[in-house]
Amino acid sequence: MTDAQSSWKSFVEAKSKEARPTPKQLAELRVAALQRLGGKGETWQDRLAQIDQWWTQMKKDEQNVTWESAFRANRMTIRGINITRTARYGRFEIGEQANAETNKKYAFLSRDPESIAERLNPDNFQHQPGKKSKKDILGLHALSASLLHGDYSINEQTKGYSDSIVLFFPVPSPEDMQIFDAISHLPGAPPDRLIDMRAKMTRLEGAWHGDMHTTMTYTNGQPRADKKVVSKVSHLYQEITDEKLDRAISVRYGLAGTWKDETGTLYKATEKELAERYLYALQHPMILNNPSETVNEVVMSYRQHDSPVFPLYARFDNEKFLICKVAPTAQYRKVISELRRAWQSEGKGATDQKPNPSHTWEATGDHITAHGEYVKAK
Repeated sequence: MTDAQSSWKSFVEAKSKEARPTPKQLAELRVAALQRLGGKGETWQDRLAQIDQWWTQMKKDEQNVTWESAFRANRMTIRGINITRTARYGRFEIGEQANAETNKKYAFLSRDPESIAERLNPDNFQHQPGKKSKKDILGLHALSASLLHGDYSINEQTKGYSDSIVLFFPVPSPEDMQIFDAISHLPGAPPDRLIDMRAKMTRLEGAWHGDMHTTMTYTNGQPRADKKVVSKVSHLYQEITDEKLDRAISVRYGLAGTWKDETGTLYKATEKELAERYLYALQHPMILNNPSETVNEVVMSYRQHDSPVFPLYARFDNEKFLICKVAPTAQYRKVISELRRAWQSEGKGATDQKPNPSHTWEATGDHITAHGEYVKAK
C-alpha cells in the first residue's frame, strides 16, 4: 500500500464513524438553512428580500471560483468522458421500474463536451410551468461524477481514465445547496422563478460513498410540478416543435439503483434509501467517509456557472492532468447530428457507428498534479 493509499484509508476509516443522515434530518436542515438565510416568516414572499440577496451573492461568488478554491474546499468533481470507439451515446433503454408499463421505453442521452456546454445554457431549461423544456429531447439529463477530497491524491479517488478526457467542475457549498432546497419548498414559491433558478444553478441530485448503480428512470411525464415540460424553439440540428417536445418522454437519472448490505449483497434500493442519497447531496462532504469505497458517486445537474475557469477539461498522462482544449472530429459531428435528427423526428436515434476518436484534444501547457496543485505553463 502506498503512503497516499494509507493516508486516504486512515482518513475514511475515521470519518466512517460519523453518523449517517436520517430522513428526519431533512426538516431540520431546512429550518437551519432558513435561519442562515435570514428574515422572518414562513412564505416565499416573507423572505423575498433575503432570497434575492442570497442568490445575487451566490452568483457573484461563482465568478471568483478557481480550481484551487473548489478543490481545497472539497467542492470539485471529476467525470470521465470516453473518446474512443467504446464510447456510448445516443438512445438508451430505460431501466425497468416496478410499473410494467415502463418497460421498453427509451431516452436520448447526450454526454459529450458539446452537450456539457448546452447544459450550461439556461435557455435549454427554461419553460412555462406545466410545459416542457428542451432537456428531454436534447438528452441533457443529469450525469454521474465523483466528488474529490482536497487533502488527498486525485489518483486514489478516481476510476481509471486511460481512454478518456476528464471534466472538472465545481459544486455549490452544502450551505447553498441547503438554502436552495429550503426556499424551493416555501409556501408561495413561484414556479417560474424556481424554473429560472434551477436553469442557472449546478446542483447535486444525489450522492453516495460508492457506486450507486443507478439508471435512467421513466417518470411517465410526471416530473416535479415546476419541472414539467415549453414552447416552440429552434436548435442547431432542426426545428423542435411542440409535438416533438411532447413525444420526448420524461426521465430522470438517480431515481433508481441498488444498495449493498453488510454481506456485500446488492439489492434494489428502497424509497427511504434513495431519500438518503438526496440528504447526502445536501451534505456532500459526508460521502468522503467510507473505508471500503475510495471512489464515490454524485449525480450532477450541470448548469450555468459564472466562473470563467469552468468547464475545465484535462487528459491524464499517468502522472498529471494536462489541461486541454477539446473539439469533436468531423465524423463525430456528422454521426451525432444524424442521431439527434433521427431521435427528434422518429424517436430512434440509434447507430452502430463509433468514431474513433470522437474528439481531439490539445494541451494548453497548464497541468494539475496528482495532489491537486494547479501549475501554469512557463
